[in-house]
Amino acid sequence: MNTKTRKITYSRKWFNPLFFILEDIILNKPRVSNVLIYGGKSSSKTVSISQILAKRGLEKGESSLMFRKESARVKDTIKKSFNVGIDTTRLSEGWTRLDREFRSITGAEVLLKGLESEEKAKGVEGYSFVVFDELNQFLKEEYDQADLSLRGEKAKIFFATWNPVSKESWVKKELVDAYEWIDTEYELPHESSFVRISSCGTIILIRTMYEDNYWAVGSPCGTYGFVDEKLINKYKKLKTTNYEAYKVNVLGEWGNVDRGGEFYKEFDPNKHLNNTKYDPNSPLHISFDENVNPYLTLSVYQAKGLKSWKIDEICLEHPKNTLKHTLTEFKRRYPQNRETVYIYGDRTSLKQDTKLQKGQNFYTIIEDDLRSSGYTTKIRLPSKNPSVSARGNFINEIFRSNIFGIEYTINEKCVKTIDDYECVKEASDGTKSKEKTKNPKTGVTYEKYGHLTDTDDYFICEYYKLEYNKYLGKRKKGMVSKPINSQ
Repeated sequence: MNTKTRKITYSRKWFNPLFFILEDIILNKPRVSNVLIYGGKSSSKTVSISQILAKRGLEKGESSLMFRKESARVKDTIKKSFNVGIDTTRLSEGWTRLDREFRSITGAEVLLKGLESEEKAKGVEGYSFVVFDELNQFLKEEYDQADLSLRGEKAKIFFATWNPVSKESWVKKELVDAYEWIDTEYELPHESSFVRISSCGTIILIRTMYEDNYWAVGSPCGTYGFVDEKLINKYKKLKTTNYEAYKVNVLGEWGNVDRGGEFYKEFDPNKHLNNTKYDPNSPLHISFDENVNPYLTLSVYQAKGLKSWKIDEICLEHPKNTLKHTLTEFKRRYPQNRETVYIYGDRTSLKQDTKLQKGQNFYTIIEDDLRSSGYTTKIRLPSKNPSVSARGNFINEIFRSNIFGIEYTINEKCVKTIDDYECVKEASDGTKSKEKTKNPKTGVTYEKYGHLTDTDDYFICEYYKLEYNKYLGKRKKGMVSKPINSQ
């Protein structure tokens, strides 16, 4: 193949959407120096990068370095991915394949290396692209050293990929959480995937999963790609047998390795999750937690008789962590609801706020806003807040044995809620342990977990008020055991 005399023609049907996003970033976002890609397995992260490197290497003569932490893993990981990248772009004639190196007829090279020491990270000068595959296996010092070294006229992008195995990883704590992320114009097929850019404009963060890979689920038009039934069935089975592994490897959510001492001991994602859809002809129940950090929390439920289910969570972070933005988002998601919206939450939010007009409080603001938009509302607050330990025991009994016939489930898309159930710990006095952390962007200290489960507590204990009182031994004579809303 002589690229000087022969034009290379590509078909869009050879690529996934991620490829075109990466290509557009290189062409049209010159300020971007780092592209971080994480998510589930089989989402074509490294292969899409390899396609970019193969195309740019042959067309532009741009060289690349691809790293794995362990040299022994190079051949069965990044070498395999780059071979796929060459083959799927139909560029085999333009590349010579060696043991740990690929050479293009235009003078580019792609070197594959292990990185057993920080010193090796310094040798990236003169390359256009550097890739750290499975970034979480590297040390932060190695990433920083390579990032500093990739400079100069030829340097284009530092790519990094990983599966989010642990939320305690330095990748999350010291890299992802260190920036404020803004949504971009780019979109991936799956609704939970995203492409964001740092507020400083130099780093792209992408989350992707196997549903974005047309060679796993087929293209939307059905004319190209491949439906891998074996892979899909394997992931479906994993969901029911090991939800933690499913969350990390399929959903691309951060894993939780700090297990033990949970407040909600009986919560089991294998049993208590569902995919129930919103029914616009049934009432909505919404529950608030007034704290604004890390977000102002709004949970959305529907119910019938003794069965209730959580369908949504709205957790807007800074700078949209306000009641106004939260209610706007609720109305955007549920514009056609014409049934009553029942409002739950912390009773202490009824207190008069000196910053508000006389007679106003957190709940009157919510009611006024929703009613002005055409919603019918009704506030349901307890006469006093249920004790933390007692309500926790009650909810654990619901999860364990469906006490009194109560059934409560959570939509699997409520990933922050699921994370809360798995991570909030029990304090020595039987209450929730309110672990604190500091937001590296705003400097604000806040309670790390417990906000979403608090909204669930308020809803469950008030919706099932009769059952809760019965559980506490306070059932009055003649009281009928049914929920307060039994549509």
